[in-house]
Amino acid sequence: MALAVDRHLAILAGISLSFVAVKALKRFIKKRQNNAPLSPGPVSLPLLGSVLSIDAYEPWLTYTEWGAAYGDLLFVRSLDEEMVVVNSQHIAEALLDKRSRIYSDRPYLATLVPYGLSINFSFIAYGDEWRLCRRLFHQTFRPESAAKFRPMQIKRAREIIVNLVDDPENYYNHFATFSLSVVMSAVYDYDISARDDPMVQTVIKALVPGLTLITPERALLLKTFPFLLKVPDWCWGSSIKRSARGSTERINQMADMPFRYVQQHMADGSLLARSSMVAENLRRMERQDEAFKPVFENGLKKAATTAIIASYETVTVGGSFMGLE
Repeated sequence: MALAVDRHLAILAGISLSFVAVKALKRFIKKRQNNAPLSPGPVSLPLLGSVLSIDAYEPWLTYTEWGAAYGDLLFVRSLDEEMVVVNSQHIAEALLDKRSRIYSDRPYLATLVPYGLSINFSFIAYGDEWRLCRRLFHQTFRPESAAKFRPMQIKRAREIIVNLVDDPENYYNHFATFSLSVVMSAVYDYDISARDDPMVQTVIKALVPGLTLITPERALLLKTFPFLLKVPDWCWGSSIKRSARGSTERINQMADMPFRYVQQHMADGSLLARSSMVAENLRRMERQDEAFKPVFENGLKKAATTAIIASYETVTVGGSFMGLE
């Protein structure tokens, strides 16, 4: 028995040492191949980098503090992840706007696919799928279309005032209802109830845990240890896999429920005289080649779901500053 235990310990030790050696070798080769100077940044620990110094829940606080010490453009390494942090609007515009063809692609986040968050096309790399999703999104939400949303915004603004007066304890749900109402109307022609709407609750349940997982700091664990998504449910560390599975189910439900609502109402004829982003493009899809229809429908669903996520994020971002979360 002791021999078996020693053998297992030796295997684990060998795996750990191999991991350390591979990381160190990759770092050494990369450093030898690229001697270009890097932006200033915090001192990195061997192998770990600055991962222990970054606030995983509010990383922007750490980056702001480092920006004051090292400047508006700084280099940070966390484990095997190398990042350039931009702390200036001027630099962001110069790099991401004026030189967008070079710098505006999306980074790989290891949490996107496992947690169902790849439905958000804003994280898709440049390519045919991204261009299709962006075109579908832009047709509905281009700046000149904003005026047609005004009546709905005024109606919902009056509702939220009444709801906040009558039921102040559920203020977070009231803000979510207000934020989502215009988008749900424009995208699905769905009229959200003033309170306790089932689709609003579905969005909240999907995105409250999901939006905290799309940062590079959170994705770093899965990028470094991808095998955590394949361990058995009874094994230590399987909570990550179960969490990913639950998130995917909730995200898929959020994407499918309003999409099926449009399809069902189009089938029974109740949406023939009404317009929405999904309904208009589903009619357009009927004129597409059969081979392209699945690609078009998938792009449409991603564009529609991204609109929901973007709308809801206005609540979560505002909420973090106003104490709503």
